[in-house]
Amino acid sequence: MKLQDLLKDIELGKVYTDKDRKPFKVNEDGHTAVPSAIRKLKLSIEDSEELIKKLESMDKESSLPAWWTDKITLASNYLNKSRDYLLNSNLDEAGSIGGALDLTDINTSYTAPKRDTEKSGTKAFLQKFSSNEAKAVVDGGLKMWAKELRRVQYKVIKDWMSAAKSGKIDFFDIIRGLKTGDVRRAHQYETDFLVSVLTRDKIIDRFRKYFGGKKGKRERLK
Repeated sequence: MKLQDLLKDIELGKVYTDKDRKPFKVNEDGHTAVPSAIRKLKLSIEDSEELIKKLESMDKESSLPAWWTDKITLASNYLNKSRDYLLNSNLDEAGSIGGALDLTDINTSYTAPKRDTEKSGTKAFLQKFSSNEAKAVVDGGLKMWAKELRRVQYKVIKDWMSAAKSGKIDFFDIIRGLKTGDVRRAHQYETDFLVSVLTRDKIIDRFRKYFGGKKGKRERLK
């Protein structure tokens, strides 16, 4: 699918509704399956090629919106970090929380004069816990924090679905609300988190259920 076709589908509310674009499958543990990741990367390659072709046809002195270049920077950074994680981590050893730490920037890394030795070829040099008590506090806290986070997610999703079921909003209304508007409403990382929740396959499927296989209201297609 070409970039311009994809953008047109977004306007019509057809993205992920065409028969040739089946929903991505997600494992029960919430992690995206390998075939889905491959599909998304191939789409990213197609989009990149379209963008490069367009940019090469433009005047080299042309200006681009700051928000647009910021998104390109973020996309590049995310792909780079994903590559580093997958190529430098042992998924069984690093675990599903995030794997190896990012040590590329000494100012933002977690390095210390004394570090644990490399663990099973993961290249994850982790700073030791300062004490057994510290380990217990973090381990116990993580379970509690995750539980609280899941509770908030449930509340947010419930609000979305209640409004969607009543026909007040659809998927695209929420996306627009999260991506545009007064920036003072929430921090960027907070809206990014909400977008990540909204775009999960299971959540998108619920919108399709309410809108006859589409993510948006029928009047969007008129």
